[in-house]
Amino acid sequence: MVYNVDFDISAIAVSLLTIFYIFNKKGLHKRANLTFLAIVVSGLISAIADIFSSIVNANPNVNNFLVQDIWNYLYLMVHNLVPYLLVLYILQVIDKAGIMSGLQRMILLLPVLADYVLLAANPFKKWVFFYDYNGSYVHGRFFSFLYFGAIIYLLVSLFLLMYFHKQLPSRKMHPICFFILMSVTSVIIQMIFPHLLIELFFQSIGLLAILYSLENKDDIINPETHIFNRFSFTTEAEKALLENGNRLIIVKLPNIQYYNSTVGVIYMKSILRDIAKWLEQLDQNIPCFDIGSGHFALFLKDEKINSDHIVEQICFRFTKTWGRRRFRLRFPVQTCLVSIPKDVDNMEDLLYLTDLTFDGTRTCKLDASEAVNRFQRRTKIEQLIQNALQNNLFHVYYQPIWEKESGKIHSAEALIRLIDDEMGFISPEEFIPIAEENGSILEIGAFVFEEVCRFYQEHRLAELGIEYIEVNLSVVQCMNKSLANFFEDILSRYHLDANRINLEITESAATDSRNTLIETVKALTDKGFQFSLDDYGTGYSNFSYMYDLPFSIIKLDKSILWSALHPQTGKGEENAMVLLESNIRMMHRMHYKILAEGVETADQKILLENLGCDLFQGYFFAKPIPGDSFLDFVKVVNA
Repeated sequence: MVYNVDFDISAIAVSLLTIFYIFNKKGLHKRANLTFLAIVVSGLISAIADIFSSIVNANPNVNNFLVQDIWNYLYLMVHNLVPYLLVLYILQVIDKAGIMSGLQRMILLLPVLADYVLLAANPFKKWVFFYDYNGSYVHGRFFSFLYFGAIIYLLVSLFLLMYFHKQLPSRKMHPICFFILMSVTSVIIQMIFPHLLIELFFQSIGLLAILYSLENKDDIINPETHIFNRFSFTTEAEKALLENGNRLIIVKLPNIQYYNSTVGVIYMKSILRDIAKWLEQLDQNIPCFDIGSGHFALFLKDEKINSDHIVEQICFRFTKTWGRRRFRLRFPVQTCLVSIPKDVDNMEDLLYLTDLTFDGTRTCKLDASEAVNRFQRRTKIEQLIQNALQNNLFHVYYQPIWEKESGKIHSAEALIRLIDDEMGFISPEEFIPIAEENGSILEIGAFVFEEVCRFYQEHRLAELGIEYIEVNLSVVQCMNKSLANFFEDILSRYHLDANRINLEITESAATDSRNTLIETVKALTDKGFQFSLDDYGTGYSNFSYMYDLPFSIIKLDKSILWSALHPQTGKGEENAMVLLESNIRMMHRMHYKILAEGVETADQKILLENLGCDLFQGYFFAKPIPGDSFLDFVKVVNA
């Protein structure tokens, strides 16, 4: 029979092109990539062997039997390995190969081993092929058994694709199915037309389809750090959440943007590359992912891997410096060991853990369940905030401010309260930052301002000696250039003068977006509002903004007072006392009124009076109380 080897020649060309792309464009980053390469190389060798075996089989008089045997045995041995490699490749793609037991691996090898036993016995038994009296190539009686082994692997492949279809997205399943279809179709065609050696060409086309879908390096590799990217991570995470026993180590570096601006983006990229390379070489069985923003993840799918040892290695390495030449940087690092699904059982929580920013502590090991609980609590609080805004469930409490000169309640600070039947009292220190992040602080600020205006006018607080109510402005509100007009509309609705509302700005707000803040404050001042600087002395102090912003009152943070005279011990630090005295004296010379926060004892009150403090706020006078209680309190004290 004269064989048409044109298709085999085409198969060689396609296989060589595929191998070129693997090494130059796609890369070998996983064991599955290596197995895929083995399939392609097997196809290439098979095509070469098929060409030469066809030539020598068609010309038995020209060649001796040894040459025929070499090419026929090479073709059959290599070609029959491909179905086994395909099953192994699918197992690796769905991350099941690593968890197979030794017995399972041996069972998987049995069909291909049986083929090799037949081929090893063939020189003596002629079971697979032999040469007739004319020297022509003839199939033996057990030749079809080789196809039987391939059919077994084919059925196993189809079973794996169907059983694990949830862990194998369509972009991965379709090319593998296409490869199987091409292989089966070519076998059928070649059985009908045995002179057309079409099988290996169809197989090479199927592998090319897999190359451009599953084996796409550009889709799965971060171009900067050369490890798996965020897309790869989410794909692996989806599969891990469907299984039990997976573990994940999250590695977080501090604010990368700060280091980019300090040492330069290019240099930081090289450092992150070094870090990624080091993490990747920890264990070849642990894939490493670059999630972005200086966050990395390591998936531990093998139960035998000691996760605690890996974490210790990471923490120890980050006690040393990174970089080369000009800069050697020592990064604080935080790791979080996550057990799936014990700690996390859904993608939302998992992504929260990976994306959660470095919290600034020096603790290298974070507790995953604790972090998830914080996230779940945050989610509940976000829902409570929205519910409170929609159903008017926020409460405004008032904390009286006592004036030394009159000896009466002079004003009050309005404080927002959120109380839930299930979660109880939720501190503003917890829900205000959340509201600032999701933008609902604008609605909360509007609610508080309007409620204070209504309360002041409705209960005629001016007649009770209350000169004004202090209302806190958040950083987000301060950035709103239309805030002045918005507040003026509310004041006009309640026929209230702007000087009845004193707006508080924290030191942290005063340091953010300085120009926009100055514009907003100027617009509000033009409307008649007065301002207090809140939390003075908490660490942000910068006298320059005090020149630019028209504060009338400086509120000393309680930390200054408590350091000078602690309410529980009655003792204080000498330097803190000097700081307290100096600040009060300096502020008076700058013509500010001084309000001391956190006054809880008579001794503190007496000390502040002797130092010349003007206004007092704290538990010694009253805690924040609801509006009705505040009215009763003022009527008694100011009577």
